Amino acid sequence: MFSRSNISNWHIQTLFSSAKINPWRGYGTKSGGAATRKHFPNHADLQISKSLSWLLRHGGPSEGLQIRSDGYVRVKDLVRHTLRHPALRRTDFLQLERVVKADAKGRFTLNYEAQLGGSEGSDCWWIRANQGHSFETGDLELKRIGSAESIPVAVHGTTEEAWKSISIHGISRMTRNHIHLAQGFAGKDVDQVFRIRKSSRILIYLDVEKAVAGGIKFYLSSNGVILSPGNEVGYLEPKYFQRVEKLAVKQLQLVEGWEAPVEESNPQTTAKGPIQMQQEALLKYTG
Repeated sequence: MFSRSNISNWHIQTLFSSAKINPWRGYGTKSGGAATRKHFPNHADLQISKSLSWLLRHGGPSEGLQIRSDGYVRVKDLVRHTLRHPALRRTDFLQLERVVKADAKGRFTLNYEAQLGGSEGSDCWWIRANQGHSFETGDLELKRIGSAESIPVAVHGTTEEAWKSISIHGISRMTRNHIHLAQGFAGKDVDQVFRIRKSSRILIYLDVEKAVAGGIKFYLSSNGVILSPGNEVGYLEPKYFQRVEKLAVKQLQLVEGWEAPVEESNPQTTAKGPIQMQQEALLKYTG
C-alpha cells in the first residue's frame, strides 16, 4: 500500500542522496519460492523485500530501530540503520517505493505524514509491515471480526509434513503474534483461494462460527489477511476445523517438436502441456 499527497519529486529523488550504500541482501533466501520471484523479477528488489520483512516484522527492536506502537518506522531512520548493518546494502527511495507497490500480498504500507509546524520531506515518510510481527505492537489498524458473516471462509495453508502435528495439536501461531488465514470464496474453485503459499498442499478450512462461539478472536488486517491469536496457548484446535483438503497438481511437459494441436474435446491441453488440477478430500471434521 502507498499513500502520498502533494509531495515534490525533489523529496523523493534526494531522500537518499547523501547515503552511499551497496545493494540490499536479505534473510531467508530459500523462502518465498516462485510466487515471490514472479512478482520481484529483479533480484535486488526481492532481497529488499526479504530484508524489509525481517526488520519490520522481527528484527527491528533488537537492531535498535525506533518502532511506533502502530508498527511504523521512519524511512530515514531505516536508511541510516542500513549503513551500520552488514547484511543490508545500497538502495534508494524509488526502489523502496517500487517494492512496496509490487508486493502482491500487500505486506507493507509506505505513508507520508506531514506535520503542521514540523519538518517536511524525508522526515515525514514512514513504512511498516502490515502483519506477521513477532514483537508486540499496539495498533496495527486491525478490524475485529465479530461473526462468521464477515468472513464466510477462512483457510490456512500448510505442508503435508506440518499437517502431521497440526492434525493432533492444531494450528500454532509459533513465534508470531497471530495465526495467518486467507479469505476464500465460498462455492468457488480452489484456485480462487488467495494469499496461500504455493508450497502449501494442505488447505485447512475453519468453522469460523464455531470458533467465535468458543471465544476465539479474529481480526482483519489492512491488506485483507485474517489474523487470530488462537486460544490461551496460541493454538486453533482441530475441533474448529470444518474440513481439510489436499491439493494435488499434476503437470505433463510436452517434448519440443512433438506438440499436438489443441483438441476441442480436451480444452485443458495447451502448448505447455496438459495440466490437471484436482482437490482430494483428506479429512473432514463434522464437529
